[in-house]
Amino acid sequence: MENLDTVTAIITLVFSGFTAAGALVAALQLPQMKKQSIASTEQTQAATLQLEQMKKETVLSVDRYRRKNTVEIMIEWCNAISKETSFAEAIVEDFDEKQCESLYRRINLVLTKILKKNCV
Repeated sequence: MENLDTVTAIITLVFSGFTAAGALVAALQLPQMKKQSIASTEQTQAATLQLEQMKKETVLSVDRYRRKNTVEIMIEWCNAISKETSFAEAIVEDFDEKQCESLYRRINLVLTKILKKNCV
C-alpha cells in the first residue's frame, strides 16, 4: 500500500509541476497577447476610418455625377426650347384638369373657344 501512496504522490507531484509550468507559460504569454490585442484594436480602428472615408468619397462622387447630369439635362432642355414650344407651354398652362389628363393620355383634346382664338 505504501508503494501505491508513493506512486500517487509522484503522479500528483508531476502533474502539479505540469500545471505550474502551464501557468508559468501562460503568464509569460500574457504581454504578447496584450500586444496582439492592442494591434488588432488599432487595425480595426484604422479599417473603420478607411470605410468612413470611402463612404464620404462615394457620396461626393454621386453628388458630382448628379450635378453634372442635371447641368447636361438643363442645357439640353434650354436648347430644345423654341418659340413654338414656349407658345404650347403657355396654352397648356391654362388647361383644366380634364384637358391635362387628356394630354397626358394622348387623347384628343377639347379646347375651349378662348384657346382656339389664341391658337389661330
